[in-house]
Amino acid sequence: MSPSLTRFLLPLILVGSALAQVPPCFEVNLGANLQLGDDQVAPGRALGFAFPFPGGSVSAIDISSNGFVWLGSNSDNGCCDGNLANFLSSTARIAPGWFDLDPSSGGAVHFATFPGRAVVTWNGVPEYSQSEALTMQLQLLSDGSFSLFWQAPFSNRGHTCLVGVTPGNNAVNARALDFANALPFNSGTSATVYELFSANAFDLSGRVITFALNGQGGYSITRRTDCRFASFTGNGVGCPPALPVTLTGSFNSRPAIGTNFDMIVGEAQNGATVGVMLYGTATNTSLAPIGMTGCTQYSSAALTLPFVVQGRYSIATLPIPNQAVLVGAMVAAQAAVVAPGANPAGIVTSNGGNIEIGN
Repeated sequence: MSPSLTRFLLPLILVGSALAQVPPCFEVNLGANLQLGDDQVAPGRALGFAFPFPGGSVSAIDISSNGFVWLGSNSDNGCCDGNLANFLSSTARIAPGWFDLDPSSGGAVHFATFPGRAVVTWNGVPEYSQSEALTMQLQLLSDGSFSLFWQAPFSNRGHTCLVGVTPGNNAVNARALDFANALPFNSGTSATVYELFSANAFDLSGRVITFALNGQGGYSITRRTDCRFASFTGNGVGCPPALPVTLTGSFNSRPAIGTNFDMIVGEAQNGATVGVMLYGTATNTSLAPIGMTGCTQYSSAALTLPFVVQGRYSIATLPIPNQAVLVGAMVAAQAAVVAPGANPAGIVTSNGGNIEIGN
């Protein structure tokens, strides 16, 4: 890793954490692709340990493409909305996000095992009839605890989404909970805790929530505030308005420490061959003094990295050092492409991007 890149990133830290994570905030080793299509269940996935929960213990799970796992054997795929009555009446399950997901249209559902831990990841899977790639992860531990994670952005555009846990089998004393605002929470003797989200109401993006057995037949539920998650969000517009380039984060990577984060630079005009990525602190500087009237620079350009324009869509890569102290760093990004004749400066710029480095 380039020493200059490390020196550039360190001063940009707003909030950092060097704490060791057990389990990790997000397990990057996703394991096997279960090859699930729309409305399908992968049966009998061995955990490698006994997972205890109120009402029983299981050593294997069935995994639905629609955002939940059965604690035991059940072939119901749960299409198409999270349904509270079915959640309570059917068999035991954990739902990181039960609604209509469609891995046949993109992404995949993965399963991995580690000593005393099993991980299910819905990686880049869109909601049915939608295009936004959604990622969430469930980690099960041998002590009966588990964690849920939703990578930002995460939304349910057209279906009701249910998040929660239940022993099912006509469960009683279910507790509805606002996971975003009511934690920490102890459910006491209640083994069923859930939240229903109507369309476009999901508010748990970028969070990790943990559930631990409380010794009373229920769960102690907390948010892991030490976890900060990698994300990319766009802002502003490229220039000139009639012929800008676009900057988006790749669905196949995330700006986490120890990884290469890919961004897609799109819509470069024919004949453009050279581009440069600007990284730095966020700014809002007019580019009129260099002949780019009405254009804005969104990054201070403390670091510049060239990339090759490869036609309509190009990849610009930011290598991120594997240093925990970088977690929480905020980096502003912008692409510029040499395009003679586009304006007096011969440069076309993209919209801005805000990168939050995570773990």
